[in-house]
Amino acid sequence: MTKYKKDKYKVLVLGGGGRSNALLRSLSESPMLDSLYTTNKHKEFLKHANYLDVDCSNFPRLACACKENQIDIVIPSQEKFLAQGISDALTAEGIEVFGPNKNSSKLESFKSYAKDFCDANDIPTAKHWQFSDKNLACQFLEGNQVFPIVIKADGLASGKGVIICQNIDEAKDAIEVVFSGKLDGKGDVVIIEEFLKGKE
Repeated sequence: MTKYKKDKYKVLVLGGGGRSNALLRSLSESPMLDSLYTTNKHKEFLKHANYLDVDCSNFPRLACACKENQIDIVIPSQEKFLAQGISDALTAEGIEVFGPNKNSSKLESFKSYAKDFCDANDIPTAKHWQFSDKNLACQFLEGNQVFPIVIKADGLASGKGVIICQNIDEAKDAIEVVFSGKLDGKGDVVIIEEFLKGKE
């Protein structure tokens, strides 16, 4: 909740996709809503919110637009904005953001960082190995006889950075994909992880 108590709030939801649309639909039904804004021109989004023509990646311009429209709260619907430091940038301008700062966002934006954090703080997680060299990763796989196994790209990958492999050929192909940079992830680190079966 914001630092100041109000009866009604002006809210801006950044980004597109199903998550953003779901947020807009739910927020539009809130009795605490004054007005709702979106940065997406899709007709489904505009059923619930007013279009705000601003480049989401230009944080100084975004801050100006928020001030001009007296927006109280900004909700980034995509992790990339948080990873880029939108919370830090807008909070510094007195605009509240529903989401963690850039440093805390590393738990989501970098799988290697999240794994190291779990290890350092005795948080249970799947067994894992990290490689920045493709050949070393493949050599490790050749000595592994347990499948399925999970190959992960480090960094955000728009939901496509996790590949479950049933055999060594699939695993090596997945490593090639990770290091090719075809995914949105960093493309310079691969995480090999044991496969855990069950509900997430």
